[in-house]
Amino acid sequence: MDYLEEKYWVLRLSDRPEKEENYHFKNHACDVRHVLQKEKIKEFTLIGHSLGGGVAINFIEIFKKSPKSLILIDTSYTNPFKNNFLFNLGKNINYFLRTFAKFQKIKPNNLKKEIDLSEAFKKNRLKLAQIWIKQCPIKIMVVVLDKMNEYTKINEKKTISRLKQFENPILVISSLFDTVVPAKFGEQITRFAKNSIFKIIKDVHHTAIIERADEVNTTILKFLKGKKVKEYF
Repeated sequence: MDYLEEKYWVLRLSDRPEKEENYHFKNHACDVRHVLQKEKIKEFTLIGHSLGGGVAINFIEIFKKSPKSLILIDTSYTNPFKNNFLFNLGKNINYFLRTFAKFQKIKPNNLKKEIDLSEAFKKNRLKLAQIWIKQCPIKIMVVVLDKMNEYTKINEKKTISRLKQFENPILVISSLFDTVVPAKFGEQITRFAKNSIFKIIKDVHHTAIIERADEVNTTILKFLKGKKVKEYF
């Protein structure tokens, strides 16, 4: 393990670290590698949505062991937020989130149970927001996104270079009306990565994995089986 991993794994596994430094962007990729090593998984495909896609890209950037393929959904290789406004929600909401986060403390996560967010999304989006914030406090969201921005600013050229060198297949799925991570970022990834396919999901925002789950899943299965995926590029 490198320094970052060692420092992270002395903390509780699957916990909520209280120190902001432990949310360094690189640590998320270290988490993925640790699970792969622990489970002795040698051949794998990484699938990531939104920030998870950024983690998947970061994984191939920092580790020599490459996945057989990458599937990136509504994601970016760099910070997609204009003027660093979180989630592209605008100046006022950004100010509120940052002000709130400034005074909020990160506490250990004592709730150890699975939650089906897709069901909450379908029934009551306000309830979904309440569950999400309880599991992932605003402070953590702000810290994680700022750490991501900090990392990508320094390493953007390196990330682009790695995408250009990556020889295994990449499927990039973007939502047509996504304002959180606009589809142009998915398109740019496919411009960098030669062995890539770009798929647009129409009439949907940043939640294609829920609202167009059948289309997303069918596209992924076709890609994994080596079948033709219709491209919009």
